[in-house]
Amino acid sequence: TNLVVINDALKNRLSVLHNYDALVADRAHFHHQLTELKQVLSPSVKASRPLQQKLTVLETQELEMHVMMEDFKSEHAILQNSIRYFPKGMNELLGALSADASHPQLEILLSNLLKEVLRYSLNNDPETAGNIEQLLLQGMALPVSRSGVWQTPGNHVFRQAQTILRLQPEVSQAITRLANAPTGMAIEQLALAYEDHHRQITQAKNRYRLWLYVIAMLLMASSLYL
Repeated sequence: TNLVVINDALKNRLSVLHNYDALVADRAHFHHQLTELKQVLSPSVKASRPLQQKLTVLETQELEMHVMMEDFKSEHAILQNSIRYFPKGMNELLGALSADASHPQLEILLSNLLKEVLRYSLNNDPETAGNIEQLLLQGMALPVSRSGVWQTPGNHVFRQAQTILRLQPEVSQAITRLANAPTGMAIEQLALAYEDHHRQITQAKNRYRLWLYVIAMLLMASSLYL
């Protein structure tokens, strides 16, 4: 029953993580918007060094975000593939062992490994990772796991488990880095710099209008005097 629950939860997890395509599409849209923004701000950027600096920071953040996204996409695709096919390969191997019934120790070990790997795919718990490492070492130490009949399918599921063990924390860390990327702060700083630049331009225009008004009044007074 617990294994069924874990399998169902794992399917939900794969369904959620599959939506990372939307995240990639959003990033492409952001890159397009940034390109348009640079074109619109080009005259102001040339006239304002603070605005130019803030835009450079945003461009740097966007480039770093692109690198993180590409790393995430690569690692996530491999992890998702391993999570999807590990239970299938393990169930086929367990089915063959059940039919043979001559290797109960290996069958028990693989059943425990299946449960721990599926659980780790959900909770990313270091203790569960330690259990998986121990089970893998025990499994590879069993003579039957190196026999001609079980070696190829056994090595396959072991490699899938090792891949999940390696990539699960890396993908979780990549998601955290993407979520905490300072791009939002860079956008806010750019907006404040532009607002300050626009305020200075407006004040300069107002002063220009005021001087025109003063000059006009002086000319009018001079005309009246004459």
